[in-house]
Amino acid sequence: MLLTIDQVGEIACHTGERSCFHQVEGAIKAPPGDMLSQVFAIIQDRRDHPDPESYTCKLFEGGDNKILKKIGEEAAEVVMACKDDAPDEIAGEVADLFYHALVAIAHHRVSLRDVYEKLAARRSTRR
Repeated sequence: MLLTIDQVGEIACHTGERSCFHQVEGAIKAPPGDMLSQVFAIIQDRRDHPDPESYTCKLFEGGDNKILKKIGEEAAEVVMACKDDAPDEIAGEVADLFYHALVAIAHHRVSLRDVYEKLAARRSTRR
């Protein structure tokens, strides 16, 4: 029997750790499985409780013009990092692209759950 588990949240072990394997020597602590949700929650908080010093709030102040310009810039940087076959740069640029896309959907009050549901629906269709 093979089981696959989609962990939701940060804790799976009775000790409060993400995994029961946290005590294994050399184990790599994985980032939270819900990292996008955590980042999105911060973005929504910045939208709802503006802080003039926050970069996210400055994006919201600029509206679509500023937010969408950043998405275009970050997408181009992802392309260039991939072209250069630079894994660390690719990861960084994709993280930037994800962040700016999350700002855009928060700006338009689209939930991350709606995005996940679209992805799930597309995964279940044969192409």
